[in-house]
Amino acid sequence: VEDMISGLSYWMEEKGINNLSEIVGAALPNIIPAEQIERDFKVYPKYDHEKCIGCGRCYISCYDGGHQAIDWDGEKRRPVLNEEKCAGCGLCWVVCPIEKCVIPDKIKFHSFGIPREINVIAKKL
Repeated sequence: VEDMISGLSYWMEEKGINNLSEIVGAALPNIIPAEQIERDFKVYPKYDHEKCIGCGRCYISCYDGGHQAIDWDGEKRRPVLNEEKCAGCGLCWVVCPIEKCVIPDKIKFHSFGIPREINVIAKKL
């Protein structure tokens, strides 16, 4: 617990945050009801194996998140996407410590969608 407190204190100081009350609830405006989540498409990730450091964060987070859509090549220490299991949640993009190692790639539409809007979403990831 001491390590977590120390790490949080360091992060807050680095960000210029003086009190926890300044950040409590800060993400609430980003939370939406499940029925408002866009489910007409999936954005599959693409892994840049040249940039990948083989840390396995993408694999672990996907496995622990319940999708198990990333297989792990133990010999090459690289992720391998299983598209059939991929939910397109983007967790692998979020946890990767290397910039642009995991990028949005293929978009699969489940029903009619507007590609222009989809591309804007993909660029944000």
